[in-house]
Amino acid sequence: RQVLLNLILASFNEVRSCAPYELRGAVHARVGAALRDCARALDAQRSRAASSEQARAHFRSLAACMADHLLPHLAEALDLLLPE
Repeated sequence: RQVLLNLILASFNEVRSCAPYELRGAVHARVGAALRDCARALDAQRSRAASSEQARAHFRSLAACMADHLLPHLAEALDLLLPE
């Protein structure tokens, strides 16, 4: 999750100085696609996490971290990059 966040934020930083508002839809679509791919990968790992209580707890912690920290942070960064 940290690698994904770092890659997306690095991409935002690269276009920060020249990000026209017209790109907002395209940027949202790309970020959304990357996050959906991440969610699908997490969903695929969920069955593997069912092997033990410790693995299930770790998976729940990872999913909660993504929902509580990664997604809001990306939303805020995207709003700063391309405000409405």
